[in-house]
Amino acid sequence: MRNLICIALCLLLLQGCRTKLIYIPQESVRTEYIDRIRTDSVYLHDSVIVKMKNDTVFFEKYRYLYKDRLVRDSVLVSDSIRIPYPVEVEKEVNRLSSFQSFQLWCGRILLLLFIAWAGIWWLRRKLF
Repeated sequence: MRNLICIALCLLLLQGCRTKLIYIPQESVRTEYIDRIRTDSVYLHDSVIVKMKNDTVFFEKYRYLYKDRLVRDSVLVSDSIRIPYPVEVEKEVNRLSSFQSFQLWCGRILLLLFIAWAGIWWLRRKLF
């Protein structure tokens, strides 16, 4: 029975020995990229035809004008989630008033006078 109580007490003492789990948050960034390619093209047919039958002048010119252009419309959005962190702010502690500083100086002077008096009293007692 006594051993059982000792084992139970040891188990109760050992159950709280786990280290504390501290969550360290990581900064997460989500990037959205939307891409759309649109063609903006011009196809122009131009033809020049000059025909004369007598004294034969034949002038034929077929010209196709191709202008191809790709218009890229893209949006890049980065959404970052800020993690709050402690910022050290210096706060001014209550300053002493002039009367309080006067009291401190008077206390120091009285302490020095008391030490001097005790030293003189000790020397007189020892010498005489």
